[in-house]
Amino acid sequence: MRKTSQMKSIATIMSAFLCLAFMPATAPAQTPAKIPQILSTTVNGTKMTVKVQNFPPGTLTVNFNGIVLPVAYDYVGQVIVATLPAPQPPGTYMLSIMMGLGTLATADVTVGAVGPQGPPGPQGPPGPKGDQGQQGAKGDKGDQGLQGQQGVKGDKGDQGLQGQQGVKGDKGDPGLQGQQGVKGDKGDQGLQGLKGDKGDQGPQGIQGTAGPPGPQGTQGPPGPLISGIIVVSGSLPAPDGYTYTRFSSGGLLGAWGTKSAMPTPRLALAAGVVNNQIYTIGGANSLRILNTVEMYDQTSDTWTTKTAMPTAREGLAVGVVNGQIYALGGYANSAANTVESYNPIGNTWTTGTPMPTARTDLAAAVVNNQIYAIGGRNDSSDELNTVEMYDFGSGNWTIKASLPTARFGLAAVVANNQIYAIGGRNHSGYLNAVEMYDLTSNTWTTKAGIPTPRAGLAAAVLNNQIYAIGGQDNGNYLSTVEVYEPFGNTWTTRTPMPTARDSLAVGVLNIQFYGAQFYAIGGRGNETINGILGTTEQLNPSFFSPKLYLLYKN
Repeated sequence: MRKTSQMKSIATIMSAFLCLAFMPATAPAQTPAKIPQILSTTVNGTKMTVKVQNFPPGTLTVNFNGIVLPVAYDYVGQVIVATLPAPQPPGTYMLSIMMGLGTLATADVTVGAVGPQGPPGPQGPPGPKGDQGQQGAKGDKGDQGLQGQQGVKGDKGDQGLQGQQGVKGDKGDPGLQGQQGVKGDKGDQGLQGLKGDKGDQGPQGIQGTAGPPGPQGTQGPPGPLISGIIVVSGSLPAPDGYTYTRFSSGGLLGAWGTKSAMPTPRLALAAGVVNNQIYTIGGANSLRILNTVEMYDQTSDTWTTKTAMPTAREGLAVGVVNGQIYALGGYANSAANTVESYNPIGNTWTTGTPMPTARTDLAAAVVNNQIYAIGGRNDSSDELNTVEMYDFGSGNWTIKASLPTARFGLAAVVANNQIYAIGGRNHSGYLNAVEMYDLTSNTWTTKAGIPTPRAGLAAAVLNNQIYAIGGQDNGNYLSTVEVYEPFGNTWTTRTPMPTARDSLAVGVLNIQFYGAQFYAIGGRGNETINGILGTTEQLNPSFFSPKLYLLYKN
């Protein structure tokens, strides 16, 4: 008998969320919903038994790795029995249970190897004596007899005819070279040619290109400051002769707006930004794992389909280096170590050097044109603390200091040239862990924990502050937005997203006159029948205000 391991559930409870322009400093408590869940799955040969809870009565459809199976559903006992077309080899498969057009729940089903054959049973009693058998068939033809002995030697033959004329001989060697003739006398010099007429004046040349602009003048010295004055965060570090007190006010208030929905709704996708455009890559819907690539242009608020990724996968991570998008790992019927890079200019994909460790639900960060692959889980759903760095100079992967807290479903960002690993999940549950990696010392440091423990969240950096967005906590989809200030090692609650969701992607774009802002894209929530979202929401830049710090004079 073979059993499943770690599972994921998708609920189909419909709910509506009110979009508010402002919210108080403390977000309202999340109200848990009774969500249909898959408790366990047992596979024995072609028989698959699924124990569930909170499933409604009705006719169910079971989709096992893209194959629709016949099922028997016991609503009272909350048990589903499905018949597989054949025994399945060891591996991890996607299970999706639907009612009508909606998906009630999904799970990753891990099928283990078949156990050893049991000992033979005891011999049964002898049967009754059978009737006499029929006459046997005619035997096969016998083998061929041995070869006879060699015959007696014959008489000597007559003399042969005269042979033909021999072949013509080779050509003789060439004769010797004759002697060199006498050198002739030198000829007389020719007459000088006549001078030609003066040519016409050529047309005027094209005007040369303008020279480069001169260098910008140096900035003048700052004006005098008095102790207690406040300055915006963009003035970091503090002016000479002054020190920050770490007291601050203001900051991003935040209000959200809705943008054009992503054409292909999906969860567990990843996103990268090149030339101020967002590229959403891979993911999954209720039917299959995807290799879809779509580009969002904020100036026209439109989406464009691009060349599909060679390897369809979900739970992947991406990093952008020198205008190329690198897709790392993920799940493609098993945990993958695949690395593929996308060139937005040529709209082409190239296969790169695989990661040493295959994994899904990992995070990635880029510092100094080097990609770091962080955490995740393997095919056995074991959470990982592995950190591997790809150096484009050498073309090799290098193992770095391990993440102190092994986890998957985490987010990672870079602020002030340091990597922050945020949230996630492991065998102990949903995490609020925040750990910072220093490249110079190759060490991790524990920071103030995120107020709301969660996994499947997204993170982004705006104005040197880290935004943790959405996620899931014990089956509840979250719209929570919390902001981390690295300078003060503190967290603040901000205006939540209109749409609660997990397994989403985020991209940061620069908008003329408004600066940086971020877009939350796709994921999984309660807003659709099957829970899969294409929703795109943007933080309204008109509600930005500067972060202010208090100084004192040294």
